[in-house]
Amino acid sequence: MTDVAYLVDVKKTTATGVTDTNFTDPMPLAWSHLGVREHNLPSSLGWYVDLVKTTERSGSLHFTGGWPLTLRGFFDEHATYRFKVLISGEGVTLTREIDVVWNGKWDQVRASLVDSPASLAP
Repeated sequence: MTDVAYLVDVKKTTATGVTDTNFTDPMPLAWSHLGVREHNLPSSLGWYVDLVKTTERSGSLHFTGGWPLTLRGFFDEHATYRFKVLISGEGVTLTREIDVVWNGKWDQVRASLVDSPASLAP
């Protein structure tokens, strides 16, 4: 089965509310250690995509792939970011939402799968 991962939506929640990006075009995501290309991934193993990164040197959150210029500075605030990822394979489509909590400290980034479409918590 050939699998491809896409970022299809991202939102930001702060104390002042939710910011929607009006995402319009799916962005291909890189499979961790494999790159952006389509891959035959055995479903019996766990696979990961790269979304965001941070380092001690940068002290900021960055998207791992290409990022539209209209979203420049989107990660500047300490916030909870909700990413909607679509995985597409031969006749199968799977969507997952992932919350990434960014408090400005590179070694304290937290990510978790969202079980339901409940509202974001700052």
